[in-house]
Amino acid sequence: ASPRAIATFLTAVATLTHRYADQPELRDAVPVIHQGEPIAWSAFYFDATRDIKRLHGLLASASDQRDAHPLVLRGVIASLTQAPNGRTFAARLRTRSSDSAHQGPVRSQAGIPILPVIRSRTAQALAYRPDDTVLAYGAWHLFGTREQPTLWLGTTGALYRCG
Repeated sequence: ASPRAIATFLTAVATLTHRYADQPELRDAVPVIHQGEPIAWSAFYFDATRDIKRLHGLLASASDQRDAHPLVLRGVIASLTQAPNGRTFAARLRTRSSDSAHQGPVRSQAGIPILPVIRSRTAQALAYRPDDTVLAYGAWHLFGTREQPTLWLGTTGALYRCG
């Protein structure tokens, strides 16, 4: 899909999730179709502060993450970094709301911190600030020895600033 089509789609997702935030049964009734197959809203849309364990579990249970359908993760940017080699950039998302009584990241059943990250090879793709709320869409997968939910921007992912 073109960048314009993805932006239009993510605008619709942001509107839908905002409009029906207090009515999940209506939101869940909206079908998402990928390659002709329906996807349940709950298997497509995730919120970093409420659903990160569910997302991590879904990605961990996927037999081949390359064949998985695209996902949307809504979250607030916690930090922006550049790799020491200067060739890649990353945005980490918060997994706790700012009013949470708990501190630190949400942890997996194995006790490993779950730290969702959006990566890019260009700084321009991550031209955001901490505290920006974003929708990150694409082929999420578990990456690295700590198996962190990761989305690479470019051919497999897109990032959209929302309300």
